[in-house]
Amino acid sequence: MISKLPNKKDITDSLSIVVQGPLNKRNIIQTARIISGWRKIFSSCRIIFAISQTDIVMFDGPGIISDPRLVKKYRDNGLFYDALELIAECCDVITLSGAAVSMPPVKRGMGNNHCNLQIEAAKAGLDESVRSSVYN
Repeated sequence: MISKLPNKKDITDSLSIVVQGPLNKRNIIQTARIISGWRKIFSSCRIIFAISQTDIVMFDGPGIISDPRLVKKYRDNGLFYDALELIAECCDVITLSGAAVSMPPVKRGMGNNHCNLQIEAAKAGLDESVRSSVYN
């Protein structure tokens, strides 16, 4: 008996894309463009934005940010407002990871290494992907 191969839509419907990183005033516009690009390419995939740290979005603590809003300092910035709206529109879930201990600098004279923060954010995004998986 030959098993039926899944069609492309079934495959893309079952995929999750995890975008991990910080969200701040230096990268919010670029991040919005990247995430909207993923949404255009994979219109039916689940997109999870796992934020490692932010100085631009209000939050109550680690976990899912259900209603992302700019902090007071940036509320009147139309570009930031539009970028955050695009991110919220394109993402199925936005998570904020918990705190993590920074590692010492990799090279002398550089800032701390934030690999632990990246790991925590990636784990939060992957955990959300598994939690929302159709296979659970």
